[in-house]
Amino acid sequence: RIQLVTMIKYRSRTLRCSYTDPKWIKTMIRMRCFREAFFIASCGAGVAFLLWCAHVWTPVSLEQITKVFSTSAYSALLWFLATLIVFRTSHSYSRFWEGTTLVYQMTGHLTDMTHVALGFTRYGTADQQRKDQFKHTFARLISLLHALILADLEGDEKETISKALEYELLDVQSLDTKSLLFIRRVALNREHLPILIFQWLHNLIVDNIST
Repeated sequence: RIQLVTMIKYRSRTLRCSYTDPKWIKTMIRMRCFREAFFIASCGAGVAFLLWCAHVWTPVSLEQITKVFSTSAYSALLWFLATLIVFRTSHSYSRFWEGTTLVYQMTGHLTDMTHVALGFTRYGTADQQRKDQFKHTFARLISLLHALILADLEGDEKETISKALEYELLDVQSLDTKSLLFIRRVALNREHLPILIFQWLHNLIVDNIST
């Protein structure tokens, strides 16, 4: 049975720069694209440092170094790398905004679905207590589904559940204990969690469609 308690539990937050946030730094280090880019940049920086050391600490003159390395080849390589970086940056930027737009569209679709489903209960023939139970259960499952999807998009395979529960969820603790334990059990296969909650939403609608 659903307990009617405070649905949203807000937490106080402090505003600080993301670049100095230890949690943000750990998340960035876990990203594969950052590690690969950091490795390539470190290799280039190491080569540049060795050339600088050869220029400063050895009697090799700058003219001798330029004879070994062709300036035309260096200019062509620099132009190619600059073009590649601009193209990749532009492509990444467009993909980022495309993904952000899809996330906002998903949030809007979930909101619309909640409004429609709860609006249909006005013409239901069931008693008010059953209507309230359907509304509260539906809203909590939508909140949990949205949090699981966002946590899955964050990219960490091992901490999907813990990250999802860090969001400001509607009172999920009021769901029955059997369902919460089953979610913990399915958490080993994290890709199945959003599908599971989505199926529960369908089952909830079908079970109450006659009312």
